[in-house]
Amino acid sequence: MTLEKKISYDHSITTEDFIQVRQIVRIIEDGKEISRRYHRHVVDPYSDDVTNEDTKTKMLKQTIENSAYYDEGDEDGKIKRKDRNKNEAV
Repeated sequence: MTLEKKISYDHSITTEDFIQVRQIVRIIEDGKEISRRYHRHVVDPYSDDVTNEDTKTKMLKQTIENSAYYDEGDEDGKIKRKDRNKNEAV
């Protein structure tokens, strides 16, 4: 009898650019899945620390931060969100 733990992730991005992360933990015994568990959380790409996140979440955060929909920042260095339809700061 061999037990194996497999962890994988699903991602989606909301219209407000939040990253939804679903972690899937599977327990495999002799090649057959005997357990599956989910954990969900949301990452704000502008304020959350992603140091302990998976590689794809880090890549999505960087992509959103570098998106053309956002300013370089104001005098405080903060990024302003823009409305995608009007291309104006919200």
